[in-house]
Amino acid sequence: MARKRDKQPITLLIVPPQPERAPVSLRFPRWTLPLFLILGLAFFLALGYFVDSRANLERELAHYRHMVELESSRQREMRDTILAQQEEAKLLASQVAEFQESLGEVDRLAEQVAQMMGLITPTPTPTPEPASEVAPSESQGSLGGQAAAAPPPPTPAPRTFSSRGARPTMGLVDANVAQIATLEASLPTRITRLNDLIAEANKRLERIDPERRSTKEQLERELRLLAAAPHGWPLDGKVQITSEFGYRVLEGVREFHEGVDLNAWYGTPVKATKDGVVTFAGWRGGLGWTVEIKHEEGFVTVYGHNSRLLVKKGAQVKAGDVIARSGSTGRSTGPHVHYEIRLNGKPVDPKKYIGLDGN
Repeated sequence: MARKRDKQPITLLIVPPQPERAPVSLRFPRWTLPLFLILGLAFFLALGYFVDSRANLERELAHYRHMVELESSRQREMRDTILAQQEEAKLLASQVAEFQESLGEVDRLAEQVAQMMGLITPTPTPTPEPASEVAPSESQGSLGGQAAAAPPPPTPAPRTFSSRGARPTMGLVDANVAQIATLEASLPTRITRLNDLIAEANKRLERIDPERRSTKEQLERELRLLAAAPHGWPLDGKVQITSEFGYRVLEGVREFHEGVDLNAWYGTPVKATKDGVVTFAGWRGGLGWTVEIKHEEGFVTVYGHNSRLLVKKGAQVKAGDVIARSGSTGRSTGPHVHYEIRLNGKPVDPKKYIGLDGN
């Protein structure tokens, strides 16, 4: 009897909330009860698993979204940084171009000043020694020349890197840095050249009468005259002056010496001191055998007391060409070379121009 009761089905009675409706009765075999329990447990376990997985997925999604936002922010910052660097590169390129242009202007100005002062083609000359440093037997035995008036004022002479900005790229900064390094490397040379130019300009200013450099035009004119003048001696080697330019007493007579007398033994080569045209080659009174050469800007050089002439009138000569041999012809007390410079027909002291050969 007990076994029969165990096999009786399980009745599930469902009572609806409405009293007018009849209850519903469901019968299940008794063996299905463990199955339902297992299925219910499996359902709740699966539901818990899916809920937890969904929560993990939502957390991972939130993490990925945060990472994407961080990456986007980093990319925006990088883009802003690159744009700022490009603007800085543009500015740097512009500054480099302006610096190059400024250096170019300085170079052009220095070139103009160098041309004005005649420093483009150097012509080295020996340093003269004053008569006081020469032995009496040498300095007093070779004098000569003729009288003339004092020198007049000179006549006026006629006045005679832009980089483009490139489109900024990442390599432009390196290019600008390389350009800056090149410019920095060139600065010492430029500074040395400018210092030399300043020193040469000061040397020339010392030889210009202050009254003739009161205005820019006068200064330019005098600098051009200094550049155009003959800068060398007509003799090679160490030059010894035996008679200076200006008033002197010769054979008991006070006279104005129009040039300088340079000690030289018979037959010493006499050279032209500047390019020009021979306008006279012959005998000239107290100067004896004389050569006269016409140069630019109204300058003329005269070489007197020669023993032999090697050029004729009309000949084109270059600085350094041998034009005569020294001697003691004309009014002379011994072998020497009378050398004078005339500007527009008036004698000037050659020592004013000696040594202005440039570098």
